[in-house]
Amino acid sequence: MSAIRYSGDETLNIDTNLNLHPYFTNRTPKEWSLADFIDLHPHLPEEYVRGLHTISNHKGQPAGLKSFAKNAWLYFKSEYGTLEIMKEQATRLSSNTADTIKEQSFAQELTNIVHHQQQQQPHFSALGWLPSHWTSGNVDLVKLFRDFQQSQATKPYSLSKDGIADLTDGGEFTSYLNDRFEPGELDAWETCLELNMDKDLELLMSDILRPHTTHKEMIEAARSDASESDFSLYLGHVLAGYERFFRLQRSAAMPNERQLFTDLIVAALDGPLAQHDLTLRLFEVPVKGNSWRKNVGRDPLSDKTVPARMADAVVESPTGLQLLIVETAHLDGRATTKKTASDRWKIARALRDTWLLNVREAISDEKKPSDVVVFGLQLFGIEAHLFALDFVGVHRLYHIGKAKIPVAESTLPVLMPRLLSLMSAAADQIKLKCDQYDKAEELTRKEQRLFSQILQRFNATSTTPPNPNKKKKKKDIVALSDV
Repeated sequence: MSAIRYSGDETLNIDTNLNLHPYFTNRTPKEWSLADFIDLHPHLPEEYVRGLHTISNHKGQPAGLKSFAKNAWLYFKSEYGTLEIMKEQATRLSSNTADTIKEQSFAQELTNIVHHQQQQQPHFSALGWLPSHWTSGNVDLVKLFRDFQQSQATKPYSLSKDGIADLTDGGEFTSYLNDRFEPGELDAWETCLELNMDKDLELLMSDILRPHTTHKEMIEAARSDASESDFSLYLGHVLAGYERFFRLQRSAAMPNERQLFTDLIVAALDGPLAQHDLTLRLFEVPVKGNSWRKNVGRDPLSDKTVPARMADAVVESPTGLQLLIVETAHLDGRATTKKTASDRWKIARALRDTWLLNVREAISDEKKPSDVVVFGLQLFGIEAHLFALDFVGVHRLYHIGKAKIPVAESTLPVLMPRLLSLMSAAADQIKLKCDQYDKAEELTRKEQRLFSQILQRFNATSTTPPNPNKKKKKKDIVALSDV
């Protein structure tokens, strides 16, 4: 196959030798007509792979068209790719590009393919391990969510775009249900996971802390009792972090986000995890599911690897499965409403990526994944919110626990027992999911192929909507990274 040679960057010349379409190799760039090319190959994605690859690497094309072609090519190159960025750029090209005949035709054809692909709803009833029904009484909540999903199509930050039903307090689908049904008429949370909080643990902590009024007295009481129980030793480690926190409060320096997270939360979370041999990885930890989604289908020898989104902390099983994603904002009350909403949106999408990867890993390990759940911990202001994400025909995001974070000596005896009980219950639940994974029924080779095929019907998590207020550098015109 012949190659088109370009002036300038030789790496483009090498890259374009890989997979060119004859339509472009047999014509000069001036003779290229996207409308003619589309007419020759209507609704044939495999034909676009080579054509789009050529367009995206040709320096003579408008920047917007090159970016559009690049992302479309990456989609068609991978059956797991997302079509959302194609829709966004198709709309922009159709309205803003001067060369309307070629660009509008190209954009319209790919938009048609987008809608054709999205109309194909996955059928999960073939999988006994994957619930496909979600009802409350006679109400089909999956169907109700699909109706809600269509109504949110124009909202770029709606989690419903990624098939996530947001059932958190104040979540978009929660508000939708509350508007449609009377209180008590519908229980959308009936089959949701529930967290078992250890009330005895809370009483034990209260007995140690309540007789004392200062932090110094509390930590001395915990340390003096350390020889009697592992729990007292754990409480002593948590209070030691608070000792640093209170010293820092007396200085003129403003504590940063990482310092507060380390002093107030790390010991509280890591103690119960250590008992279950679970790993807590801290500070700018790559989310594996996000990395997989961004780079699947890319040629590692010729395509640039897109970095994963980073989480503030991640809990992993001994086999490397990520089961808890942590996002933290200012734990001193300075977290803005926008930051809080942004972190929740990030957690939800990271959990969906993680859920899909964990299911894929289970199938790869010839294990039958059932009751797959991943967890998210959001810390902001003086609050800790624990979420779960599961699947019942759609992904559901919902609260399973909340606690206040004590940031004053007077609140330690009141709030600390609940916070540590939440962290302990979260660790127990993560351990339970690890055990379920280890004991999962084995798949036959036939089942493995079937499950892999059906798993491919899940659309990839969408890319982050472009920020109109953010100025991009020239080199970022065709950037493909997202949050």
